[in-house]
Amino acid sequence: GSEMCIRDRIIFDDGKLYEFRWDEKEKHIAPLDISKQYIWASCTLYTPEWQEKRKTWFKDWQEKNKVIDQNAVLDFHKNGGEGHPNFDVVMKWKDLVRTTSITSIFKNEKQMSMRYEDLLNGEIEKGFLSLEIQKMTND
Repeated sequence: GSEMCIRDRIIFDDGKLYEFRWDEKEKHIAPLDISKQYIWASCTLYTPEWQEKRKTWFKDWQEKNKVIDQNAVLDFHKNGGEGHPNFDVVMKWKDLVRTTSITSIFKNEKQMSMRYEDLLNGEIEKGFLSLEIQKMTND
C-alpha cells in the first residue's frame, strides 16, 4: 500500500514467525507462515515499486529452482535482479549505499552453520555450532 514503513523486524520465537513494522504512527504486527519462504526489501531504501519487483524476482527464482538449498539462496542473493546496480539484490546506489556483505545461516538437527561473505574484499568466513544433545549423569 501507500503506508510508509520506517522499521521492519522479523522475529522467530517459540516456533512462530512474526513481522513487526512501525510507520511513524503505529505498530503493525503480522504473524507469518513458517512453512513459506519470504523476501524483504528495506522500506527505507526501496520504493514500493522496487519492493514488488524484488518479490517478483524471488517468486520467479522459486519457480525455476525446485531444490532450494543454501547454495541456491546464496546464488539468488548474489545474482538476483535485472542488471540494474541501483536496485538488484546486491546493490550499489550512487556510491552512498551498497550491499557490503551476505550472511547465510543453515540449521539442521545436528548443527548450525554460518557463512559470511564480505563483498568489498571477497573474504568468506564460516563457523559451525554443534547442536548435539549430551546426557548428563550424576557421577
